[in-house]
Amino acid sequence: MRLHIGVTAQSVRQAFEDEGLDPARYGLYCEDPLFAIEEEVREINGEAVGERVASPMLDESGEPVVRHGVRTDQLLLLGMAALFERARQT
Repeated sequence: MRLHIGVTAQSVRQAFEDEGLDPARYGLYCEDPLFAIEEEVREINGEAVGERVASPMLDESGEPVVRHGVRTDQLLLLGMAALFERARQT
């Protein structure tokens, strides 16, 4: 079995919020609404025409389903910048 190392987007969001920062201002944190793609068939001039329609996915309570993500390359660069700044101050 392989072991993986990483962070969750939710823990990154919490770390930013704990510091009084809005994680949505930083490109390393992502919140993307999910959409369901459905095929709708309409009749145009007597001909059935299929059309793909996207609608927001909703959870059981009717709230939009959101996918959280982290751009790890940007997270690593932020961590490196913090380490360099700390080293510069000592």
